[in-house]
Amino acid sequence: MNQERRLRQTEQALREMEELEEGKDFLLWSVAILAALILVVSAIAVALPDLVWNVGSIEVDGRLLAQIVFAFISLIVLFNLYALRQRYLLERSRQELFQQIARADTAEKISYTDPLTGLFNRRYMEHIMVTEVKRADRTGGELSLLIIDLDDFGEVNKTLGHLEGDRVLTDVARLLTRIFRQSDTVIRFGGDEFVVIMPDTTEEQARASRERLVAQVEGWNASRPADSYQVRLSAGVSVYEQGGKVADLFEKADRAMRMQKASREVAV
Repeated sequence: MNQERRLRQTEQALREMEELEEGKDFLLWSVAILAALILVVSAIAVALPDLVWNVGSIEVDGRLLAQIVFAFISLIVLFNLYALRQRYLLERSRQELFQQIARADTAEKISYTDPLTGLFNRRYMEHIMVTEVKRADRTGGELSLLIIDLDDFGEVNKTLGHLEGDRVLTDVARLLTRIFRQSDTVIRFGGDEFVVIMPDTTEEQARASRERLVAQVEGWNASRPADSYQVRLSAGVSVYEQGGKVADLFEKADRAMRMQKASREVAV
């Protein structure tokens, strides 16, 4: 997904940065060695006439030797300081890069998350449906869809208030997350509608999941105070047909949900 792609891009960027710094270090040390050789050759050139004409009485100029050694050591120190600074800049660039990725991931998570329930939102659904449909077409696997609608939910807001309505929605979201598999994607479609995308799931398995949901809701209602809102829901199932359209998949599930809502076959 996007996060994995970002990680690969980050690793590649870091490798390129490190290779660039290694190239700079090699170049700098080459220059340093060359400069040191120039200093040595220059010193020899300066001393060579005396060495040639006064071989018998060679005297080493202590000041000249000290200057050469000092210049050589200073050169090494300067290049090491420069290398340390480059390493510091590389590490800072690495940290800034990771912070940018973290901010981008946070922004993406926010844009894909319903702020009330914490479930994925409709925007993410549009993204993941394309991915799942392509995978189903490629592998020939099953892909089922479940659309869930809370019956008479508008009465909750009218009689108990919007805060209670929000609590009901968050409770239902937690219930759906607990019931369905980790491989399933639970989405708040909008208002009091939820969508569950179930990869590698046949129509029979999807219907069994719907019945399990109904049973769980019945048990949940029984554990709630008698004067609280009793959740009732209708749910429609559809199965993706190879080469079909996503819109047809949703339309079929929505039609099944509305038929069941009208007949109260799965109303709780």
